[in-house]
Amino acid sequence: MDAYPPMVPQASAVDIGIDPNLVQAQAVMARQNAVANRLTGTADVWNKIIDLAMKADYQYIVVTGDNVDRPNPNVATGLLRINHELYHRCRDIMYSENIIVIDETGAGFEYLGQKLGLHYCGEFCCACAHIGSLHIIIGCDDYDFEGIVKTEAMIQAIKQLPRSIVVQHLRIDLKPFCFANDRDLALFVDVLKDKIGVEQVFELTGLDVHWGLDLRTIPTALEMKLQPLHCDFEPHNDKWQTAGFFGCSYEPAKTENEKLGRDATGKEIEIKDAKYYYDIHEAELYHGTAIGY
Repeated sequence: MDAYPPMVPQASAVDIGIDPNLVQAQAVMARQNAVANRLTGTADVWNKIIDLAMKADYQYIVVTGDNVDRPNPNVATGLLRINHELYHRCRDIMYSENIIVIDETGAGFEYLGQKLGLHYCGEFCCACAHIGSLHIIIGCDDYDFEGIVKTEAMIQAIKQLPRSIVVQHLRIDLKPFCFANDRDLALFVDVLKDKIGVEQVFELTGLDVHWGLDLRTIPTALEMKLQPLHCDFEPHNDKWQTAGFFGCSYEPAKTENEKLGRDATGKEIEIKDAKYYYDIHEAELYHGTAIGY
């Protein structure tokens, strides 16, 4: 009896009527699909890593003249220096997923305005990134003169931007001491209109003491209109010694009439923003009908 069973001849692809070229092509395709699946899995992992690494705690990155090299210790800016492709992927997430805050000195605009934004790309091929949310602080809380100086610095910082930047969501916070007069406000409005464009939402917040100035020129310059029911106003209360405040939200004006504050027929619209309610409140005070004062 033989120790091993006899060898059984194996049928070739030709013997059973299959094109060997087709078999080889299918084998190559199977190997390519396997490699592609592994690469896709790796890419998914990288995307998750980048997404987590480039989002700051509470989604705020505060940019001042003192911390531009590393805007936030919770953002992995080291990833921006690995290679060109990774730089762009990380930078886009950093700008789109976080709220970039420019403090009252305006120093952060010096870096946002560079060709490459906050960080450098070795191939010098790109412009400043599209920004998701930008938060600008104007003036200061304590001293009139200091607020005026900081506002002038902010105006110059925006003015020095080499090109305009586009943001989806812009918020401007007015501190108690910011614009000394209508001239300062007009200068700010001019540079804002020239250098910053808003695609979706504009928010303006501040104290009721600012209503001596025509703050409506700001959304008008940005070609924004007041969102219905998106205005908060609380007047100052002398009895309880609380400051008044306001907050209004605007959206893009799509037609020429909307940009001019008019309805479809060309008639001027009564804008019920914080200024509107402030004027009513002042009239009530004048006539002695305001409640709680």
